[in-house]
Amino acid sequence: MYCSPRGLVFNHIGGEPVKKNLYLIGMMFILFFSCGQAVRYPSSAGTFAPAASQACTSFCLDNNGCAVFGTNYDHYTVYEGLVFVNKKNVVKTAQTPSTTGKYASWTSRYGSVTFNLVGYQYVWAGMNEAGLVISTMNLGYATQNPLPDERPPLDSCIWVQYQLDNCSTVEDVIASDSLIRIAHTVDHYLVCDRKGTCAAIEFIGGKMVCHTGETMPVKALTNNTYHESVRAWQVSSLFPVTNSSLRRFSTAANRVKSFRSNTSESAVDYAFDTLEKVSGEKVGRSTTFWSIVFDTENFLIYFRTKSSPHIRYINVDMLDFSCDTPAMMMDINEDLSGDVTGDLRVYSHHINLAHMTRFCEKWGLDISPSSIAAICQHFEGFPCIAHDKHSERNSEELDASRLIEDTSDDTNVSNLESGHLLVILVVGCIVYFTHRSRRGH
Repeated sequence: MYCSPRGLVFNHIGGEPVKKNLYLIGMMFILFFSCGQAVRYPSSAGTFAPAASQACTSFCLDNNGCAVFGTNYDHYTVYEGLVFVNKKNVVKTAQTPSTTGKYASWTSRYGSVTFNLVGYQYVWAGMNEAGLVISTMNLGYATQNPLPDERPPLDSCIWVQYQLDNCSTVEDVIASDSLIRIAHTVDHYLVCDRKGTCAAIEFIGGKMVCHTGETMPVKALTNNTYHESVRAWQVSSLFPVTNSSLRRFSTAANRVKSFRSNTSESAVDYAFDTLEKVSGEKVGRSTTFWSIVFDTENFLIYFRTKSSPHIRYINVDMLDFSCDTPAMMMDINEDLSGDVTGDLRVYSHHINLAHMTRFCEKWGLDISPSSIAAICQHFEGFPCIAHDKHSERNSEELDASRLIEDTSDDTNVSNLESGHLLVILVVGCIVYFTHRSRRGH
């Protein structure tokens, strides 16, 4: 089995594996990405080009054989986010079956730190304790999801968490495509491991398309396909680039190629300087709300936000990813600076629920508070397995209350009509962004 030594377990379960309302779990991330990012505008050539509503940029520097990975999250309005410390040895099960009725289930091999837009487990970017880093960028105009088949599907954000849970190398991530199928994505991904091996992973024509090794002349990614971006960058000295995505790619690519690890400027400082040069304010019409730099050599994660511009960092080596301590979290926009590892707080159901509720309200989505609470509780209910230090065969399943706050006072809805809510989610999202595009956003 790829990635995890425990392997990927396929469960044949009669009936539904989770309550009906949990069908919404797969839709939450789509609210933001398939609606917000996949608005398409005709280009001068008559084809569709990426919408300007998202202008994210990622790249990787080779710093003495280790990766220093930089990424910008850009948007017009959505700036809120949560940082999570995700535990290893957590048993997780997906909510959607394959065409043969199989559900993906796995036990997280690695702990990770993730930056999430929607809420817990809905990952936009992150790094695990093996040094694997992933970031998400819109590619709505070119992405085509794989058709349903015998592989259990994972929605885009859960697919990212799965990779951080189970994989230590880029090779592992690519190999996982034979076991699981990504679903409901409009994105492509820059993935790098600790040694600096990277891949641009896209889903074009219903298949995974990877650029890595010799097919990846520069480690950068924006919002055009990697092939288009490289082609524009290679001729940019002869033909000026006007497209925002291609301009950001060319700038990032030139900076990556110009970096020298033996200079006085640190790789982290150089990465933040590069993120500033490709920011939405400098190139495009959106705003760069988050800038994050992952230092895989020292296992430090630096970040700053528009509302809290001081650079702070999390020391991954100081985190406890075992089941012996609670999961941790932090508001990405907290006004802090320096080492904030000690400022992480115990995971709070109520903070996560409030964040997801605000997210839905912001996008005008009519989802009841009890339904959102049920989505939160689904992920909070994943059990963490404590392994004996002397024998992995001696283990005990910890009660969920040891990992999260008590949620017994929250209502768990069992009779939610998921199909009806699905229509509300999709139609509401489409109407909202159609209105925005007509206003010229």
